[in-house]
Amino acid sequence: MRSLNTFREGGLGRRWLWRWATAGFGVVCLTVSVSATEPNPMVSQYSHHFWGTEKGFPIGTVSAVAQTADGYVWIGTDKGLVRFDGFNFRRFEQASDGSLTIGPVRALLEDTQGNLWILLQDTKLLRYHDGTFDFIRGEAENPAAFSLSPSPHKRGENF
Repeated sequence: MRSLNTFREGGLGRRWLWRWATAGFGVVCLTVSVSATEPNPMVSQYSHHFWGTEKGFPIGTVSAVAQTADGYVWIGTDKGLVRFDGFNFRRFEQASDGSLTIGPVRALLEDTQGNLWILLQDTKLLRYHDGTFDFIRGEAENPAAFSLSPSPHKRGENF
C-alpha cells in the first residue's frame, strides 16, 4: 500500500518549501529594487562634486565644453584650454613645443573622425588628434572657423 505522507518520501515537501521560499525571496528583492528607483527623487539624493581651483582647475571663465570619444572632457576658458580626465586637470598652454600659444578659447567641437576642433578667440583654428595639435590656417583665412560657433546642431554636423 502506498503512503499518503509525501513529506517523508521523496522530499516533495522540501521541494515545495524550497520553491516558495525562493519565490518569496525573489519578490522581496524585486520590491526593494523597484522602491529604490523613485520617479521623483529629492535634490538631496543627487551627488554633487565641486571641481575648482583647489582641485587643480585653472582660474578662468568657461566658454566651451566638449567630451571626446576617449572620455576626456575638454574645457575652453578665457585663459586657454584645459583637459579633465575625471581626476586631474591639465592645461595646454602651447599647441606644441615652442609653437603657437593657446589663448582664450571660443568654441570646441568633436567631429565624426574623433578630431577635436578648437576655435581660439583670435579666430585661429586648431585640430587635436592622437595627442597632437595641428594649426589649420591663419586667422580670418579659414572660413570653417566661423562655422564652429556653438549651435544647436547635432554632434559633428558642421563637418
